[in-house]
Amino acid sequence: MVWWSWTNPQPNPNERDIVVMEGLTEEEMHDREFAQLVQRCIMVDNLSFTITDAILCAALEQFGTVQSIKLLRDPKNPGKCIGTAIVEMETAQQADVIVKQMQEFMFMVGGMPRPARAYKATEAMFIDHPLRRRKSLELRFLTRGEPGAREAFQKREIAERHAFERNYIQQVKTANLS
Repeated sequence: MVWWSWTNPQPNPNERDIVVMEGLTEEEMHDREFAQLVQRCIMVDNLSFTITDAILCAALEQFGTVQSIKLLRDPKNPGKCIGTAIVEMETAQQADVIVKQMQEFMFMVGGMPRPARAYKATEAMFIDHPLRRRKSLELRFLTRGEPGAREAFQKREIAERHAFERNYIQQVKTANLS
């Protein structure tokens, strides 16, 4: 298994051969390759900060073949995972199955249920990937009156509630062990 390296992505050689035979330019071929990569990827968040590539891979292998994983790291502490990963599956259908299953069921990692969530990947998630040509990304703060802000604030509140619940469960487990 090849773990994802932003500096050395492993394109599928068969896809490249098919695209070249269709008579596309190098730029069109590159764009198609990137679009196929995005379709095969998911973003998984609200993972444990102690998760490893191997643990996440083992958990997701039940849904299909994991091609690569990139655990997102804290820029201030590069050794620490921030609880989010981008996972490339073998096919877009496998990625869709994971998203659907994680919406319906709790995700078990290390024997503890986590309210982890999976989303289909978007181009913006690959800002630092070498296959991405358009490198611009707009970041700004939302105010409550803007379109889409309601959903964003609801998601933040849910994440905060889940973090509180997770900490409470860990405290109860710790107290029971004492």
